[in-house]
Amino acid sequence: NDNCDLYKWNGDAKVIKCDNGVNTRTITCAAGYWAQSATTNGTQYIGNIASVTITGNGAFLGCKPICGNGKVDADNKEECDAGTQCKDCKCNVGYEPSSPLTISCALSDNCVKYGWSSDKNFLKCDNGVNKRTITCKAGYYASSADATIEKSQKAGAIASITLEGSAAFAGCKQNDNCELYKWNGDANVIKCENGVNTRTITCAAGYWAQSATANGTNYIGNVATAVVTGSDKFLGCKPICGNGKADADYKEECDGGVECKNCKCNIGYQSTSPLTTSCSLTDNCAKYGWSSDNHFLKCDNGLNRRTITCKAGYYASSADGTIEKSQKAGAIASITLEGSAVFAGCKQNDNCELYKWSDDAKVIKCENGVNQRVITCAAGYWAQSATTNGTQYIGNLASVTIVGNAKFLGCKPICGNGKVDADNKEECDAGSFCKDCKCNVGYQPASPLTVSCSLTDNCA
Repeated sequence: NDNCDLYKWNGDAKVIKCDNGVNTRTITCAAGYWAQSATTNGTQYIGNIASVTITGNGAFLGCKPICGNGKVDADNKEECDAGTQCKDCKCNVGYEPSSPLTISCALSDNCVKYGWSSDKNFLKCDNGVNKRTITCKAGYYASSADATIEKSQKAGAIASITLEGSAAFAGCKQNDNCELYKWNGDANVIKCENGVNTRTITCAAGYWAQSATANGTNYIGNVATAVVTGSDKFLGCKPICGNGKADADYKEECDGGVECKNCKCNIGYQSTSPLTTSCSLTDNCAKYGWSSDNHFLKCDNGLNRRTITCKAGYYASSADGTIEKSQKAGAIASITLEGSAVFAGCKQNDNCELYKWSDDAKVIKCENGVNQRVITCAAGYWAQSATTNGTQYIGNLASVTIVGNAKFLGCKPICGNGKVDADNKEECDAGSFCKDCKCNVGYQPASPLTVSCSLTDNCA
């Protein structure tokens, strides 16, 4: 085959000849160029070989300019970067020869090459292509010789800086934490001193210094100075209270969980002990009690109050006439008392007054019990309620005991001796409780001694 004619040489003008072989073609480049193919790229470059033999239809990749004597081509295309095969070529910016006789370039270690001024407050140096990023320890910013950059680094307390090439590192400088994070504009601060990643704030006499982390310790000891870390907030100079007194504005009174020293507790709180440094919620139930009332059910504690609940059948009384009237009328079992207010006791509900007897004129009396009322009907009547209807009727019982607010259903006339009342109201039909009464038409007694009637079997 004429491989030169078939597969050619990629139209490269620097090819000076192509020689055919059996299933090959040998391509030769002009002086100053090496011949590149996919399979012999490396070998050709290292030896600056101008000819390459390509098998079959393998691609010819062109005639490439040779660089040597420490020079690079005008277009810089032959500079070397990491992993590229080179020979006597200048490495790209940020790369350097691996050895004096290298044929490849490696990334320059800028951290080692240009350093970080041996600064003892240096934390780390990260290498990049023709740059290095230097990071300082906490409490320091990375300085710059450039005034504009330096201003920005200092104002932002920026711990890292990226330097191009051989640019000198100006060192790690301590942050001015007093200037950066200040003291919350508190007029009672008398000085602020910088430390490494800290600022020490001192308050005027009569104040303790409050910060998020040193609140308790400072308050207990009335410590006027607080050491605040990094950008943590200073919470202010707080007035010292002592001798069992609180400040005029009561801001320093103590509530649950707040550490205090010799301070009056807020309303609803009390000291845990005579030498306490904290206040806890007052147990108003234990402190002010519930009058040792044996009808008492429970007492629930709250902030400066207690809620007392009475047993069923009792209402929670009050010494206040208006409240007492409302409690009694509503049979309200619970009452909430503020502070040390006295509990007037649990008083039995007047169930006869509350729930009455359906205005039945045949009721001759109503007697109160605990959570119940006993209603008595006049002679010749039995007392009816939803739960004791049958029992009352069968026994002709004139009295019934009704629990809570259950309804009284009235005084019902007694019928006997096979008679029914003139108004026929007491005649019996299926399912009604009866005693010695005539059954309604169409009904008959279930048995000779029946107390109820059933439908007559007219077919039988």
